[in-house]
Amino acid sequence: MNTVEKILTSRPLAAHSGSLKGLLCQELSECECEIKEDALGNLYFTKKFTEGKKVMLCTHFDVPGVIVTFVDESKIYVGGLGKADVRRLAYTKVVFDGICGILVVPEDYSSSTAISDCYVETYDKSACEKVTAGDKGYFDMPVYCYSENMYSGFGVPIRACIATLYKTAKEWFLHDSAEKAKKMGIGSLTVAFLGQSSLNSRGAFVASNVIQPDEIILISPFDTKKDTCGITKDTKAVVKMLDKAFVCDKELADSVCQYFEENSVSYKKAVNYDTDPALLALSRADSTPRCCEIGLPVFSSDMIFI
Repeated sequence: MNTVEKILTSRPLAAHSGSLKGLLCQELSECECEIKEDALGNLYFTKKFTEGKKVMLCTHFDVPGVIVTFVDESKIYVGGLGKADVRRLAYTKVVFDGICGILVVPEDYSSSTAISDCYVETYDKSACEKVTAGDKGYFDMPVYCYSENMYSGFGVPIRACIATLYKTAKEWFLHDSAEKAKKMGIGSLTVAFLGQSSLNSRGAFVASNVIQPDEIILISPFDTKKDTCGITKDTKAVVKMLDKAFVCDKELADSVCQYFEENSVSYKKAVNYDTDPALLALSRADSTPRCCEIGLPVFSSDMIFI
């Protein structure tokens, strides 16, 4: 099993478990790049070339999980880590460092039900005594591989973003990319894996305080159920051109489109109006870098084509 397959299919795969961090550090340490981890758990891999702009490519790498808020008898009350639809997680297996339980949801659960409205039932009081507030857990759910490049399952969309960024890092860091970097005016390239998906795009701004890049390109899942914009399974990327917060820099987005065209990458442009108000304020601050977002198309049942 190669590294990309491990990222896409391994169980568990969550930032807080440490398994993903170890895998990424192990695989990218041979690339002669600078490796850094900040206090928030974000991982940075930086390759310096010559004079030029600082560019940061980033994605989130924490598959949604839970955090313990309170323990009572055989029940473990939890809050959510990252975004997750409770309707897909009802009565699934949850693991806390070897302690297993089932996520029990309210009888009238719906799309608006939060993880904090649920609890984990272990049916074992002695097991609960080993769990305390602040402990983190993950959903132990299978990932399905239907063909060489088609995967489906819980957490697959963000796994695909991780795998894509990993492959990009290997391409730029292992091969002699100095000439390509010079042509594109890139002085240093940082590939960042962010550990707080609950921050949404704001996680990129948190990371930018560490790297202080001139440009940020965020890789994230793009839900085709909400906005198809002519996307098919052959579409490899969606370039976000505009939203109500004007977060995406049009010049940077256009340069990304040009890069895709020069490298024969099938892409579509999208206009998205679903933006966090807090990101609006950050995007209008003079000190923030230019930003662009690239989406990887996600189809029904969290299916994605790599």
